[in-house]
Amino acid sequence: MKEAKLNKNRKPLSDEEVQKAENFDDVLSRLESPKENFFQKNWPYIASVLVLGIIGVFMLGGSDKKETIATEKKQFELITPINGLNILNTEHKLIAGEEGQIVTKTGTIIKYPKNAFLNASGNPVKGEIEILFREFHDVIEIFASGIPMEYDSASNKYHFESAGMFDIKGMQEGIPLTINPDFPLVVELSSKQHGDYFNLYKLDEKGKWNYIEKDTAKKVYTQQLDSIGLAQLPQRIKTLEKNAEKTLKAQKKADKSFNKLLRENNIYQPSKANNELYSIQLKSDKNEFPELVPFKNILFEITEDNVDFTPGLANKDWDDIQLKRKNKSEYLLIMFDDLKKHTFIVRPVISASNLEGANNVFDNLLSSYDDKLGGKLLSERTVRDSLKKVYKAISDSVNILNNFASRQAYEMSEIEKSTARIKRIFTIDSFGIFNSDCPQKLPKGAVFEPIFVNGKDRSDTLSFNHIYMAELNKNALFSLYGYWGKSKKQKSGEGSGADYITQEISFNPYNKTVIWGITLDNRLAVIKPNKMSLLKKGGNGDVEMFVSSNEINDLDKLRKLLGFA
Repeated sequence: MKEAKLNKNRKPLSDEEVQKAENFDDVLSRLESPKENFFQKNWPYIASVLVLGIIGVFMLGGSDKKETIATEKKQFELITPINGLNILNTEHKLIAGEEGQIVTKTGTIIKYPKNAFLNASGNPVKGEIEILFREFHDVIEIFASGIPMEYDSASNKYHFESAGMFDIKGMQEGIPLTINPDFPLVVELSSKQHGDYFNLYKLDEKGKWNYIEKDTAKKVYTQQLDSIGLAQLPQRIKTLEKNAEKTLKAQKKADKSFNKLLRENNIYQPSKANNELYSIQLKSDKNEFPELVPFKNILFEITEDNVDFTPGLANKDWDDIQLKRKNKSEYLLIMFDDLKKHTFIVRPVISASNLEGANNVFDNLLSSYDDKLGGKLLSERTVRDSLKKVYKAISDSVNILNNFASRQAYEMSEIEKSTARIKRIFTIDSFGIFNSDCPQKLPKGAVFEPIFVNGKDRSDTLSFNHIYMAELNKNALFSLYGYWGKSKKQKSGEGSGADYITQEISFNPYNKTVIWGITLDNRLAVIKPNKMSLLKKGGNGDVEMFVSSNEINDLDKLRKLLGFA
């Protein structure tokens, strides 16, 4: 027995850009200051300019440039950070002068009363008009839009955490409309954000947010279409689980009774070897262990209870190895080395490759013993095996129904998204950009002063005019204005190679934070949360960014790149 062999069976601006036109007031503002007697000497020329200016206004009034005239006094213009990537308008046609509502794909509802829309003359509009509408619900959509998310209050600058934002316009044949203040629109904006700590704001012509009022979120409970009995599935599953529990209990009882018969008659039932445990191959004494004699290739598996067993013991040369019975199903493996005794609990097992043959031997043994026991052995086995099959069938049904319920619940939740369970209510008497937001201070906790470099080429110093920061668990976009990168002297070829402009950035190290920006040469660069965690201790120096070499023209690609998907 000294040549024992130990084996381990291991597991083998965008679409809304507007062309600016010149009105007559602008023409006059560009004229040279009149000299003495200018009007007396040149009144014919001035009259001609007046006539031409008036004609020009009327000509523009009949063209597609009327929206330009209505918006030309604005001092603020949206600029999208990534060329070609924006949230496009959805056009909704309706009949002015009639009451109705618009329902968007997200479940947002725009309710309009009669006479809600006015033309440039201030008169109610009749006939077909178009409502242009855009919604913004997450950080990526807000970033892509270029809409500012800063709010100034009492000389303090805040950044918005958004519960939803929208941009709405009204047009008739390309001419901008206004909203009748006596008949305002009600916008029930779908929102993914819970909580009642938001306020309503409107963006003015200078790009500043003006507070409107406290946001009062409204919960809307939708009725689900349940033609497949989804609502009854939990009860059906619960009933099946109870039946499975009863069957398993009966099966264990039958298994115990059957095993007792095997032990009483000293019959070994083949058991498959565990690939995660060590086993030893021995020649057992036929007289001492007659139950193992009919089976070939028996292995003795070292059970999980042997906490003192280490793999190194498998490679030792032992002075002696003994096998003794511990009980009806387990044995003791005793190994001697330099007069030291090591005892381990083992059980006989069969490798997967030999299991089929061993089971055939077992079946033949049962038949021969069953005759002596008056059919009791096979009868007990039949009951046990039948209960096993019933339990498996019920368990499979439970799993199928659980998977089905989960899939259907997901699909129903997708349907629910289109009808929205949370609404942010806006009453608006003018077109423009509105949002439901909560002002937030910049995150704090960790500070660093970076020199941004390309992670693939550290000599490539990245320069930005604008850095963005967001936390994955918060729908807030933090905009960090300023300049990062090489100095102006360096950019023009002057100055030393160590002249960099840096700024301090603070962030919350306990939240998953992502920082990104568009370089001056129009490349998207990002620091993902796993890299941000390395900056918890702060400090100055090179900070590597992943620089995308691909054109970003899709919101989903941008979400994935920034870690929001």
